[in-house]
Amino acid sequence: MPLKLQERQDGDVTVLELDGALIMGAEVDALRERIRALLKAHKVKIVLHLEKVNRLDSIGVGTMMDAVKRTRAAGGDLRLAQLSKTAADVLRLLTLTQRPDLLAIFPDEQAAIASLRPPA
Repeated sequence: MPLKLQERQDGDVTVLELDGALIMGAEVDALRERIRALLKAHKVKIVLHLEKVNRLDSIGVGTMMDAVKRTRAAGGDLRLAQLSKTAADVLRLLTLTQRPDLLAIFPDEQAAIASLRPPA
């Protein structure tokens, strides 16, 4: 199943809801291009909502890590939210769930969005 990307705004935070496989090929290319377009439009606070990701390979993980790097270089940041069991298992296997400096993971979308906003 091809990757579907649903984009929405929550104030200054862009939420990308991923649905399908985040694997080598057109799927990761689609995410990479969407991230580039967001950064070009100066949308530098991004949440990837991964609840509906049913496949994730090392290229998909690398694409997410590259997106974090590019977003931080643009002055923003990127968070992961609501990992599917598949995504959580892969990231846990790679010990990335223990590295918030590389991939900041949140249990739900609202917590991820709040983490991108300055404290009140």
